[in-house]
Amino acid sequence: ETVKNFWACSSACRSDPFCMAPLIALFIALTMMFAAPARNEGAETHRLVIITGKAGTIGDISRDDLRQIYTARISRLGGYRISPVILGSREPAERYFLEELLGIAEIDFTQLWIGAVFRGEVGAPPHLARAPADACLYVATHRNAIGFVEASDLSGDVKAITVDGRRYDAPEYPLKWSAR
Repeated sequence: ETVKNFWACSSACRSDPFCMAPLIALFIALTMMFAAPARNEGAETHRLVIITGKAGTIGDISRDDLRQIYTARISRLGGYRISPVILGSREPAERYFLEELLGIAEIDFTQLWIGAVFRGEVGAPPHLARAPADACLYVATHRNAIGFVEASDLSGDVKAITVDGRRYDAPEYPLKWSAR
């Protein structure tokens, strides 16, 4: 009986555009939902590579150690003083690093380091590299400097270190993101 009434109502409403509006909206929504591409389909995968100089003592680093280095909680790793390098704010790698790995905004990162330097907790803030090539050059020429660039910006003068035991080109590498 209910099904019969639905179809009777639907046929009666076909001439009334206001009556059909909810059905049309439902049809469009379902069509878009099933026809829309997957969220990351066609998206390019970027990989954030942690780098050090070829003579650097770091071969592997954990994400937790990276967070602690870049939030001024530790300044030594394996007995060596670490000199962090950060990219300029216009670099997608820098935004990913701050937002996803550290979980802080750029202004909070800056204030954190100003406070740490002012309180004498660290000797200097991270070296600011204006471009990925500058980050690679600084890391290559300063022992125990550590930085990050996108995989496409790697230079032959630096060593890509593993993160949590995974190489940057491994499928399960933890520091990657998709962008259109």
